[in-house]
This record gives sequence, C-alpha cells and structure tokens, in this order.
Amino acid sequence: MWLWLVFAVVAAFSAGLTSIFTKVGLKGVDTDVATFLRTSIVVVFALIMALSLRGFQNIGDLTLTEWGFIVGSGVATGLSWLTLYKALQLGKVNRVAPIGRLSTVVTMAFAIIIFQENFWWLTFVSMALMLAGVMLMLVKRKKATQNVELSTNNEQRTTTNEMKDLTNEEQETGSNKIAGDIAIAVPQAEKTENGMPLTPTIEISENQHNPDNNLPHSSAAVSDSQPPTTNHQSLITKNMWFVYAVLSLIFASATALLARAGLGDERIDPQLWTFLRTVVVLFMAFFIMLGKRKTKRIKEFTKKNYLFLILSATMTGISWLAFYNAISIGNLSVIVPIDKLSIVVTIAFSFFFLKEKLSIHALIGLIILVTGTMLLLVPF
Repeated sequence: MWLWLVFAVVAAFSAGLTSIFTKVGLKGVDTDVATFLRTSIVVVFALIMALSLRGFQNIGDLTLTEWGFIVGSGVATGLSWLTLYKALQLGKVNRVAPIGRLSTVVTMAFAIIIFQENFWWLTFVSMALMLAGVMLMLVKRKKATQNVELSTNNEQRTTTNEMKDLTNEEQETGSNKIAGDIAIAVPQAEKTENGMPLTPTIEISENQHNPDNNLPHSSAAVSDSQPPTTNHQSLITKNMWFVYAVLSLIFASATALLARAGLGDERIDPQLWTFLRTVVVLFMAFFIMLGKRKTKRIKEFTKKNYLFLILSATMTGISWLAFYNAISIGNLSVIVPIDKLSIVVTIAFSFFFLKEKLSIHALIGLIILVTGTMLLLVPF
C-alpha cells in the first residue's frame, strides 16, 4: 500500500544528489556536450535496469499514441536538462534549485484540471505555502543592495567633483603659462640706428595656440566624447541563469504531465518507458551537439568532469526508475511534491560541500516549502 511512498523518497534523495554532482561535473566544460555524455551513461543504466526487470516484454504492444507520449516526454526532458545545466553552470545551486520547485505547483494544478485528481482545501494551502517558500528563497536582501548602490553613487559623485576641480586648476595653470610665455617672448625695446624702437615680435608656439594640448586628458573629457554606457547588457548576462532555470521548470512540468498520461493505465512498464525516453534524449542531445559543431570539445573534459558526470548520471537513473514506479501506482499530485523534497538534500550538500551561503530568509523559505509539501500527505 505504501510502496509508492518508498519509491518517491528514494527518487527525492537521488535527485538531490544529482544537482550537486552535476554542478561539479559541469565546471569549465560545454553544457551541450556534457548533456550528451551524461545521457550516454544514463541510457546504459536504464537499459540494464529494463533488461533485468524484463521491461521489453510488451514493447511490441505499444500504440502510436503511447509512442507519441514517449517521444514528447523525451523531448521535454532533453530541453529541461539542457536549460537546467546551463542554469547550474551560470548560477549557484541554492538559487537555481528553488526555481525548479515551482514546477511542483504547475504540475499539481494541471494534474487536478486535466486528470481530475482528488483535492481539497488543504491542497491549495499547500500549493500557496510552497509558492511562498520558493519566492522567499529567491528574494535578496534589498537593504544590503541599496547600501552598496548608495555607496557606489557617492563615490562616483566624489570622483566627478575631484576631476572637475583638477580640470579647472589645470586650465588656470595653462592660462598663466601662456601669459608668462608671451611676456618672456617680448624683449625690451631695442633701438635702431635712428633711435627708433623696434617693433617687438611675439612668438607663440603651437602649444600656446592650443593650451589644451598642455593639459592632460581627463577621463571626464574622454567620457564626454563617447556615447554613454549602461550596465543593462551586463545585467542581462548576469541573470541569464534565471531565464534558463525558468525554462527548465516549464519543461520539467511538461515531462511529468506527459509521463502521467502515458503511464496512467499501467500498460507500459516504467523501466521500458524510462529507457525509451532516455534514447530520445540521447538522440536529441547528439544532434544538438553535432549541429553546433561541438564534438571536438569532448577533449576539454578532465577526469574530474567524467567522474562527477558519471555519479550524476547514476543518481538520475535511480531517481527516474523510482519516480516512474511511484507515479504508476500513486497520485501524481502527491508524488511530485515528495520528489521535490530533493531540494532539502540539494541545499544541505551545497552548504556543506560547495560552501554556498544560506541566508536566514532563505532558510525560512525552505522550511515553509517543506511544510507545504508535507501537508499534501495529510489524508482526506
């Protein structure tokens, strides 16, 4: 009766370790190539499990519709992986992981609407708590940010005023120098043989014609002659991890919904489903790598990259098999939240092993997220 719960817990723990191993394995390498290599390992793992559990017995009975769900789920999984790995490479684990948990709320909502799964008022309370917890984990401390911005603006104003004062002093010095040079260039009046004074000749050098040439170029002058620059482009680049993370949660929700539709009648063995879907992801990753001409970048991978990608792939294989066994005999709206408890494992390992700091409000958000998830287990 509670076998689905065991599968769900195993899937959650394995998925939590997957994010940590993937983060380390992606360091300094191309994510598209890493996706292909990692999927190559996962597909072998899935094949061994399917063969050992005789999952191929009913492969000939699959209908065209079921094949469509398998391919669709594979494409959604591939896109979810590609965007997730890019997000993990660009951002911190404890920032990317909470966004992925929003797929829980999305999946639950569609499971209730599409599959008419049972729910009650506490279900919506749980969804609200999970959403609030995730948002709290993503919020940065605005006070610290404002202080930094205020300090930076004050420093910029001070620097600008100092440069203006320096420029004025240099201009005054240049003007005095011109006057002195002119005075030196005018000798005392000499007399001709007739006793008439000679007309003085004033020589002004090229530098005197343009006193600005004697002045050093200030950074203010240079900046005035150039178009103003902004930090808009750098801000977008810095936050691209957020865009990839949001795309990943959308594709992850689609993956779960397609799996629920394909496995709902229990005709397809979960191990067979996992293997076939992984094959779709493998071909997808291969053609992406081939289309972008990145095959030569495989040489950039070190032994450390390979080691942690293998560990990550193994955890993924275990998580997949446990998850699909769970949803084939249990309710998706409950199993998915339990699976998302992997964030507790992820945050803990990112704190102790990756040395990523965890703020107080992020910890409170994590507690709220876990509380909302646990409320889904209350019977109704």
